Amino acid sequence: MKYNAITLSISLFFLLSCSHTQDKKLERKNKQSLNLDEVTQVSKETYIALFPLVYNYGTMYSQAINSQAPEYIGGFGVYKHYGLSTPENRDIPTPNNNTPYSWAWVDVRHEPWVLTMPPSDGNRYYVCQWDDLWGYVIDAPGSIIDGQDGGDYLLTTKKFKGQIPKGIKRVIYSESEFIGTLTRTGINGEDDIQAMQSIQNGYILQPLSSFIESKPITTSEDINWINYDMADLKNINFFKYANFMLKYTIPNKDDQTMLGNAKKIGVEAAETAALTHGTPNIMQGMKSYMLASSDGSKSLGGSSLGAGIQYFGVGPQHSYLKDQGAVTYTSATDKEILNAYKVVAQTEGISSALEPMAAAAEVLKQAKGKPKDFIIVLSLCGRGEKDLDTIEEHMGKDFE
Repeated sequence: MKYNAITLSISLFFLLSCSHTQDKKLERKNKQSLNLDEVTQVSKETYIALFPLVYNYGTMYSQAINSQAPEYIGGFGVYKHYGLSTPENRDIPTPNNNTPYSWAWVDVRHEPWVLTMPPSDGNRYYVCQWDDLWGYVIDAPGSIIDGQDGGDYLLTTKKFKGQIPKGIKRVIYSESEFIGTLTRTGINGEDDIQAMQSIQNGYILQPLSSFIESKPITTSEDINWINYDMADLKNINFFKYANFMLKYTIPNKDDQTMLGNAKKIGVEAAETAALTHGTPNIMQGMKSYMLASSDGSKSLGGSSLGAGIQYFGVGPQHSYLKDQGAVTYTSATDKEILNAYKVVAQTEGISSALEPMAAAAEVLKQAKGKPKDFIIVLSLCGRGEKDLDTIEEHMGKDFE
């Protein structure tokens, strides 16, 4: 779930602040009204429910992010193959020595990935077990389910609305935007090592754009990964990791009650909007709100489909108005921005730039339940022609 800084060109958006201020006060009141027993119970339930997410982040961090870790496999989208296990192999407490392992992680935030499994060289056991960050085994293509013929499999989330290429044997859907595999390849003793390695080398991962030989999807988003310390599983910092990783998940509908309770103690997906989740810092000689690393040394760009609002900070005027409580600032998701673009195009015949569609998304929220003569002023800017490729790419058939 990605959040984006709302465009700040809407000079009269303070009209919306009254109802939002009341909502925020009510939210704070609800949080404060929990007694100690309720806070303890909600904290326990939240910890148990989110433990797999945080623990698996630690595994992903050491294998795909932290290049200094002994478990590092080379980053995302690459396999690291192992042979027969020795006492030095500690990625798994009790490894099988008749099914050497291969590790890999893929990042499907911007486009799906394709797994290619080679055909077996006979009656060999091999399986690519794929897990999401919630700890669910989402699929296990291989000899048990699919036989010995191999094939191509698409790894993605339910957010993907594009076409499934011909030849894809099965689509594997994940409830997180990062997916990991522990692939096992059977071996019959040391004499079989070379043949087993030949199968391992046949496991191929590539972005969908590479698989269909189209233009690769590029992004400027820079994730400020949190350094993982396993000791934090036992202290309050646990929830810092949970907040960080929740925005990269697609929670199941059965988890909504749990996530709703978690919000009561401040556990929810972190945003990347400077005014809503930035911290005070110095920008161009002026104190303002900025998206920055925890030590303030690195400025981070906000994530948005609208390139014009991918800023790491805002001007001091808006920061001052926020601190004074004169203006309420909100944020919008990419999905909400695209929906607002569609509504504005269909109802007004205007192809606007994506940047003000963040504000239009808020207007649509505020307009619900209001009388027809209720007025909200929205200032549109920019032309949508420059964004048509982005809109078509993310909306797919809905763009027509």
